[in-house]
Amino acid sequence: ADAVWLGVWPRSYARRPRWLTVAIHSFLAFIVFNAMAVFGGWVARGLFTAFVVGFVVRIRTSHEPRPGSRCPEGEVTGEMR
Repeated sequence: ADAVWLGVWPRSYARRPRWLTVAIHSFLAFIVFNAMAVFGGWVARGLFTAFVVGFVVRIRTSHEPRPGSRCPEGEVTGEMR
């Protein structure tokens, strides 16, 4: 459904709430984690752990607003004006 939304309504997709993006990515990461824990070897577990740590660090250090989001002053940022 997420991929269809992006393909059919890209502007709406770009304006979706951040909590929805986090929820979808968290759910998919949970599925991958469970598959890795059951079927993956030690190398896969190490790579997945490194990926998750890198992803969390990137999210925590990223301060760039998403296109179409609103600044505190009320202006629209990015290319979606």
